[in-house]
Amino acid sequence: MNNIDDILTAVKNDAIQKLVDEVNTTTNLFIDGKIYSPGEIIYAGNQQIPITKETVMVFADDKPFYNWSHPCRYFLYDANTMTFPQVIPASFPPYLVDTPASFNEFHRQVSPAIDLDFSYSYLLPSNLSSPPFPAYKGGKRYAVLYSGATQIWHLNDLEYLYRILIELYGFSPENIYVLNYDGTYVPNDEGTNTPNY
Repeated sequence: MNNIDDILTAVKNDAIQKLVDEVNTTTNLFIDGKIYSPGEIIYAGNQQIPITKETVMVFADDKPFYNWSHPCRYFLYDANTMTFPQVIPASFPPYLVDTPASFNEFHRQVSPAIDLDFSYSYLLPSNLSSPPFPAYKGGKRYAVLYSGATQIWHLNDLEYLYRILIELYGFSPENIYVLNYDGTYVPNDEGTNTPNY
């Protein structure tokens, strides 16, 4: 089996079957549509997964509704024999930002529920008559809101906290600093690159 499309199809089918066999109902599967070469390294956060043979990688997100670090696995298939020699437990996906077009979800067992009739009005700060904690009345106050590898729900959290600080706790908008990683890098004084916030 030399055609990469045939190899990827066979890997996908096998990974789905393995989920059926383990009666797992929460795992979503992703595949990196390329063949890794010996000597390459897959980075799962700080964890390094060395590649020792031509490999196809399937990423199994075992807790898709969890945020940041959570249980996941890497299925490493031998690209030549189609055997399934390694399952690597991990806590991070292979890409936090700058996800390549080759990395795609191919099997979804769970999706976020969307209730179009649900009212979020009770979350709005304007519906609270007083803050849950006393607001400090004197002096200037400053706040820093920070988000690393930002996804849409992190951005929603930042925006919500920004409104809470202003509307409930009386912060001045000019004293709130929001650092939101945009996926790019800028040069620093050491001659290396720093994430751009």
